Amino acid sequence: MRSFDRHREFCFAPWPGRTTGYIVDTVQTVFDAFFNTGSFEDCLVNVVNRGGDADTTGALAGQLAARSMVCRRFRRAGSVVSIRP
Repeated sequence: MRSFDRHREFCFAPWPGRTTGYIVDTVQTVFDAFFNTGSFEDCLVNVVNRGGDADTTGALAGQLAARSMVCRRFRRAGSVVSIRP
């Protein structure tokens, strides 16, 4: 979380409640939903139901949550996960 210390505008706790198309609002909304839900479905439903720029926040949250769930599944199965940028 050191990045949030350097870039305070992206802090999401407490969530400021803005769901506009502005990138800072989008990232705050997505991070709040991602870090405060426990499943892919909960994350996606949570972020989309906030309204505003729901297609963008839903797309970003879906990508983040899906990748997280896949990595967790591989770790549980004992596989080595190699993620390349």
